[in-house]
Amino acid sequence: MTIDLNKQIALFSQKRLQSYESTEQHKENFLLIQRLCAKIGLLEIITRNKVAQILQIGDDEFVSKQTLGFWGDKINECKIHNALVNLAHIDFKKYSKFNKKDKMRNYQKVIVAYALFRTMRNRAFHFENLFKRNANGTSRLSTCLTFGKTKIVAGIEPDKMEAFLDDMIEAFDSELAGFFD
Repeated sequence: MTIDLNKQIALFSQKRLQSYESTEQHKENFLLIQRLCAKIGLLEIITRNKVAQILQIGDDEFVSKQTLGFWGDKINECKIHNALVNLAHIDFKKYSKFNKKDKMRNYQKVIVAYALFRTMRNRAFHFENLFKRNANGTSRLSTCLTFGKTKIVAGIEPDKMEAFLDDMIEAFDSELAGFFD
């Protein structure tokens, strides 16, 4: 179904539509978000439950009411990265040609992965343009973190977002690989 451009501008705003390469890409953004949402939800639930288990938080209502940001902060504050998940198999180069080959320790990979995940989740759930690029051509879904003297910049291309989520979910339990099949 094709909607008249003037009607699309009235419904979505000209500024929003101009942030896309085409009105078709605007529609593709909604479809990408649709594919990502269930996986984002699954990873968020797994994260909060696993962090709660590690920290021995038994109040289920409290656990369910906290934000992803809260759990991300707990991971970092309590330094439970390695107890949470093993991301040894994650190679950020897989998700963008702009990512450099870094020999990160597991805790660093967890920090980077959760920074990317949190940004992806927030942008998807606020229906932002996941196809948008920075002026230098890199994906806007990126993070820049410093570990001592080492600066790590990592991003995820739009067509690699699902693979990133799949890899993160599988890191918690390989049986979850086909959860939505």
